[in-house]
Amino acid sequence: MCISNQNTNDKYCGFFSDWNCYCIGKKTDFLNPRTVLFLKVGICGGFTTFSSFALETTDLMKDGKMHLAAIYTVLSVTLGALAVFAGQGIIRKG
Repeated sequence: MCISNQNTNDKYCGFFSDWNCYCIGKKTDFLNPRTVLFLKVGICGGFTTFSSFALETTDLMKDGKMHLAAIYTVLSVTLGALAVFAGQGIIRKG
């Protein structure tokens, strides 16, 4: 979860930053490597991807480009869901 400082455009990220996930993986040798992978890619990757998606969408809306924000949102969700279905189909055939 990132908060943007509009004066400097610096981003201050909270607990679920990539750096914290890296530290979790390095300092916790007792965790299963698959758990560390889930934390790094699944949790941190999901938060950073969603933060980027939300930021880009709200930037379009702030610029008055509501039609582009709507198209961006619909295409992102639709193509993302189709990619999941395609990946599941490939795995089932394999």
